[in-house]
Amino acid sequence: MSLGGFHVPKGTGIIVNLWGIGRDESAWPRAEEFIPERFLAGQEVHSSMVKEVYRPFGAGRRVCPGMEYTARSTPLLLASILHRNEWRLPDGDGIGLEGMDLHDRYGTVLNPATPLHAVLVSIV
Repeated sequence: MSLGGFHVPKGTGIIVNLWGIGRDESAWPRAEEFIPERFLAGQEVHSSMVKEVYRPFGAGRRVCPGMEYTARSTPLLLASILHRNEWRLPDGDGIGLEGMDLHDRYGTVLNPATPLHAVLVSIV
């Protein structure tokens, strides 16, 4: 088998340098700059790059070891922030608790039909 013009014997382990790919000037304009918007849908990407292969935290056996922990702890962190602080509805809307639209909109996940806007009153 050959890879990039080099012969690779069968059974050889290959480590892909994702850090290097993500900073390749021939593939990414201004590759050294932090521009997360470049990965949004509809953005121009160099023709040799496929957007679906962008892997900022690795992949396979070398994936970020903290990903599972973060996925489980982030909702708990957000819930504690919401619970420990005082919130109110914005004054300018003129909508009280009775006027809130509690209907939902079906999608991949259940979303409210009208987004909830809340104002932080005090930090506990």
